Amino acid sequence: MDGSALHPHLVRQLRRLGIAAEAGPPTPLQWPLLLQAVTQAYELADRNRAIDSHALAISRREMQTLYDDLQRRTDGVITAQRDRLAAVQQAIGDGVAVLDAGGTVVSINRAGRTLLGLPHDPAAGVDGLRYESLLSADDGTLARLFRAALDE
Repeated sequence: MDGSALHPHLVRQLRRLGIAAEAGPPTPLQWPLLLQAVTQAYELADRNRAIDSHALAISRREMQTLYDDLQRRTDGVITAQRDRLAAVQQAIGDGVAVLDAGGTVVSINRAGRTLLGLPHDPAAGVDGLRYESLLSADDGTLARLFRAALDE
């Protein structure tokens, strides 16, 4: 067998044992040495694989811990910002409605609920309320403002 067809590590092991890959099979004295060298190489590879697997498991746990911590902190910041925005929106004396890009009302403050005759309980929600519904009690100014905001 040509030595170039063998794995470089095997060629090096054979060379250390004084076996030329091109010369054919090892002698009966070289054979046990070769098997021992190959076995040691496999054992080393198994140990390295176990170490790598253990290191990956540790890294995976550490990354999950970091992700969970970041998620908790982010959720806290988002909740605080949402609550702050809701407090500001409710404190405004004018009717304020927040719409999504499709024109559906996602929130409306107390003054806006009063203007539209909606219940004051925010838990009542505004499911399905569209900006067109908000325009029915308007002289046209509100309609122009809504259309301009949606076109942006």
